[in-house]
Amino acid sequence: MIMSTLNSLSSLYLKALLNSFKDGFDETVGKFGLVRSEFREIYDRLGGRLVDKDFREEIIEILLYRGESPEDIAELIEWQDFEYLVYRFLEARGFRVFRGVRIPRTRYEVDLVAFGGPLDSCLVVECKRWGRIPSPSQLRRIVDALVMKATALKSLYADECSRMVPMVVTLRKGKQVYVDYVPIIPINFLRNFLGELTGLMLDGGVRVI
Repeated sequence: MIMSTLNSLSSLYLKALLNSFKDGFDETVGKFGLVRSEFREIYDRLGGRLVDKDFREEIIEILLYRGESPEDIAELIEWQDFEYLVYRFLEARGFRVFRGVRIPRTRYEVDLVAFGGPLDSCLVVECKRWGRIPSPSQLRRIVDALVMKATALKSLYADECSRMVPMVVTLRKGKQVYVDYVPIIPINFLRNFLGELTGLMLDGGVRVI
């Protein structure tokens, strides 16, 4: 019933619903130039469900199916939904993706592991929703921890891929940077990065474990 209701809405109103969870009703009306009374009727019916993560993910799923870009959707969501957006972004490009992968014999996990990368590789992905860019020392600690996780996962998945590529994807737009050849990629650069990944691996431009 809820899915059919969502499917009946235009993409504009679906995007507005998502955005209202982040920015609230009033700001969303102004941002999208909506007729207040029309959106109020939709919001009164469905806005209360936005606290449900599965409900928000259904909206994201419909928007992606309709061809909305992940980069545009990222502008509308809160950090809680970012990992799901990256997960679906990678799946849509042919990767087999697992979420919340536990590192054996530790209390650590990695956000996403994506199988089917170039040159028999897996992507080991942390999704970060930084409000501000961390300091260089903080970035170093994040990258060191990710490399440790990727190294541990390599033996676990040796039968499925021979190379691990650790990477951080961020919700915050900005420049793509590298720390010890580990890429830190804003969501708006992820599409291009994946297209260039084979060349980067062959040229030694990214960390491969």
